[in-house]
Amino acid sequence: MNLLSLNGEAVTICPLNNQLLVFDVLYIEDLKPRKQLFEESGISIKKIELDIFEWSDGSLLGFYSLKTDCESITIDIKDIKYHSSESIDESRKVFSTDSGLIAVVSWNIISAFLDYVSYDDLVDILNISPQAISNYITKLSINIGNTFAIISTPGVKKGFDFQGSGQYIIDNECIE
Repeated sequence: MNLLSLNGEAVTICPLNNQLLVFDVLYIEDLKPRKQLFEESGISIKKIELDIFEWSDGSLLGFYSLKTDCESITIDIKDIKYHSSESIDESRKVFSTDSGLIAVVSWNIISAFLDYVSYDDLVDILNISPQAISNYITKLSINIGNTFAIISTPGVKKGFDFQGSGQYIIDNECIE
């Protein structure tokens, strides 16, 4: 099961519930001190985002519900579509990235994911070698399962909408 995409590869996630959070890994350190918000029942993703990012326009964190018949979701890089910033998606599916490196995480393990991952470690390892990042992802999956994926933009002019910073939405048959 592929949990890492550096060059446009598809990733497959097996969420423990049918909900996913998508965010720029650049925000990991902002999310960590407020991770308890993700464990509160009944709190909206909009409230969580505005509590963590007071300056947010409401499109930093993407929240996705999967169809009940989808036990896993395979996200192809072409499923990540550019979204016009003129209209913010009230369904909370729009997410923003500045770094072009995103995390897709099963909602119910966000706290554990944040315990194991740091932005600096992830970026440092990405700059070492593909094998180093692969080993890092493997260690992470041993701790929290195949409940997450890390997706990097393949770059500009590679034939994909996902080229770097901007607002995006994931368009996939498993998403409600």
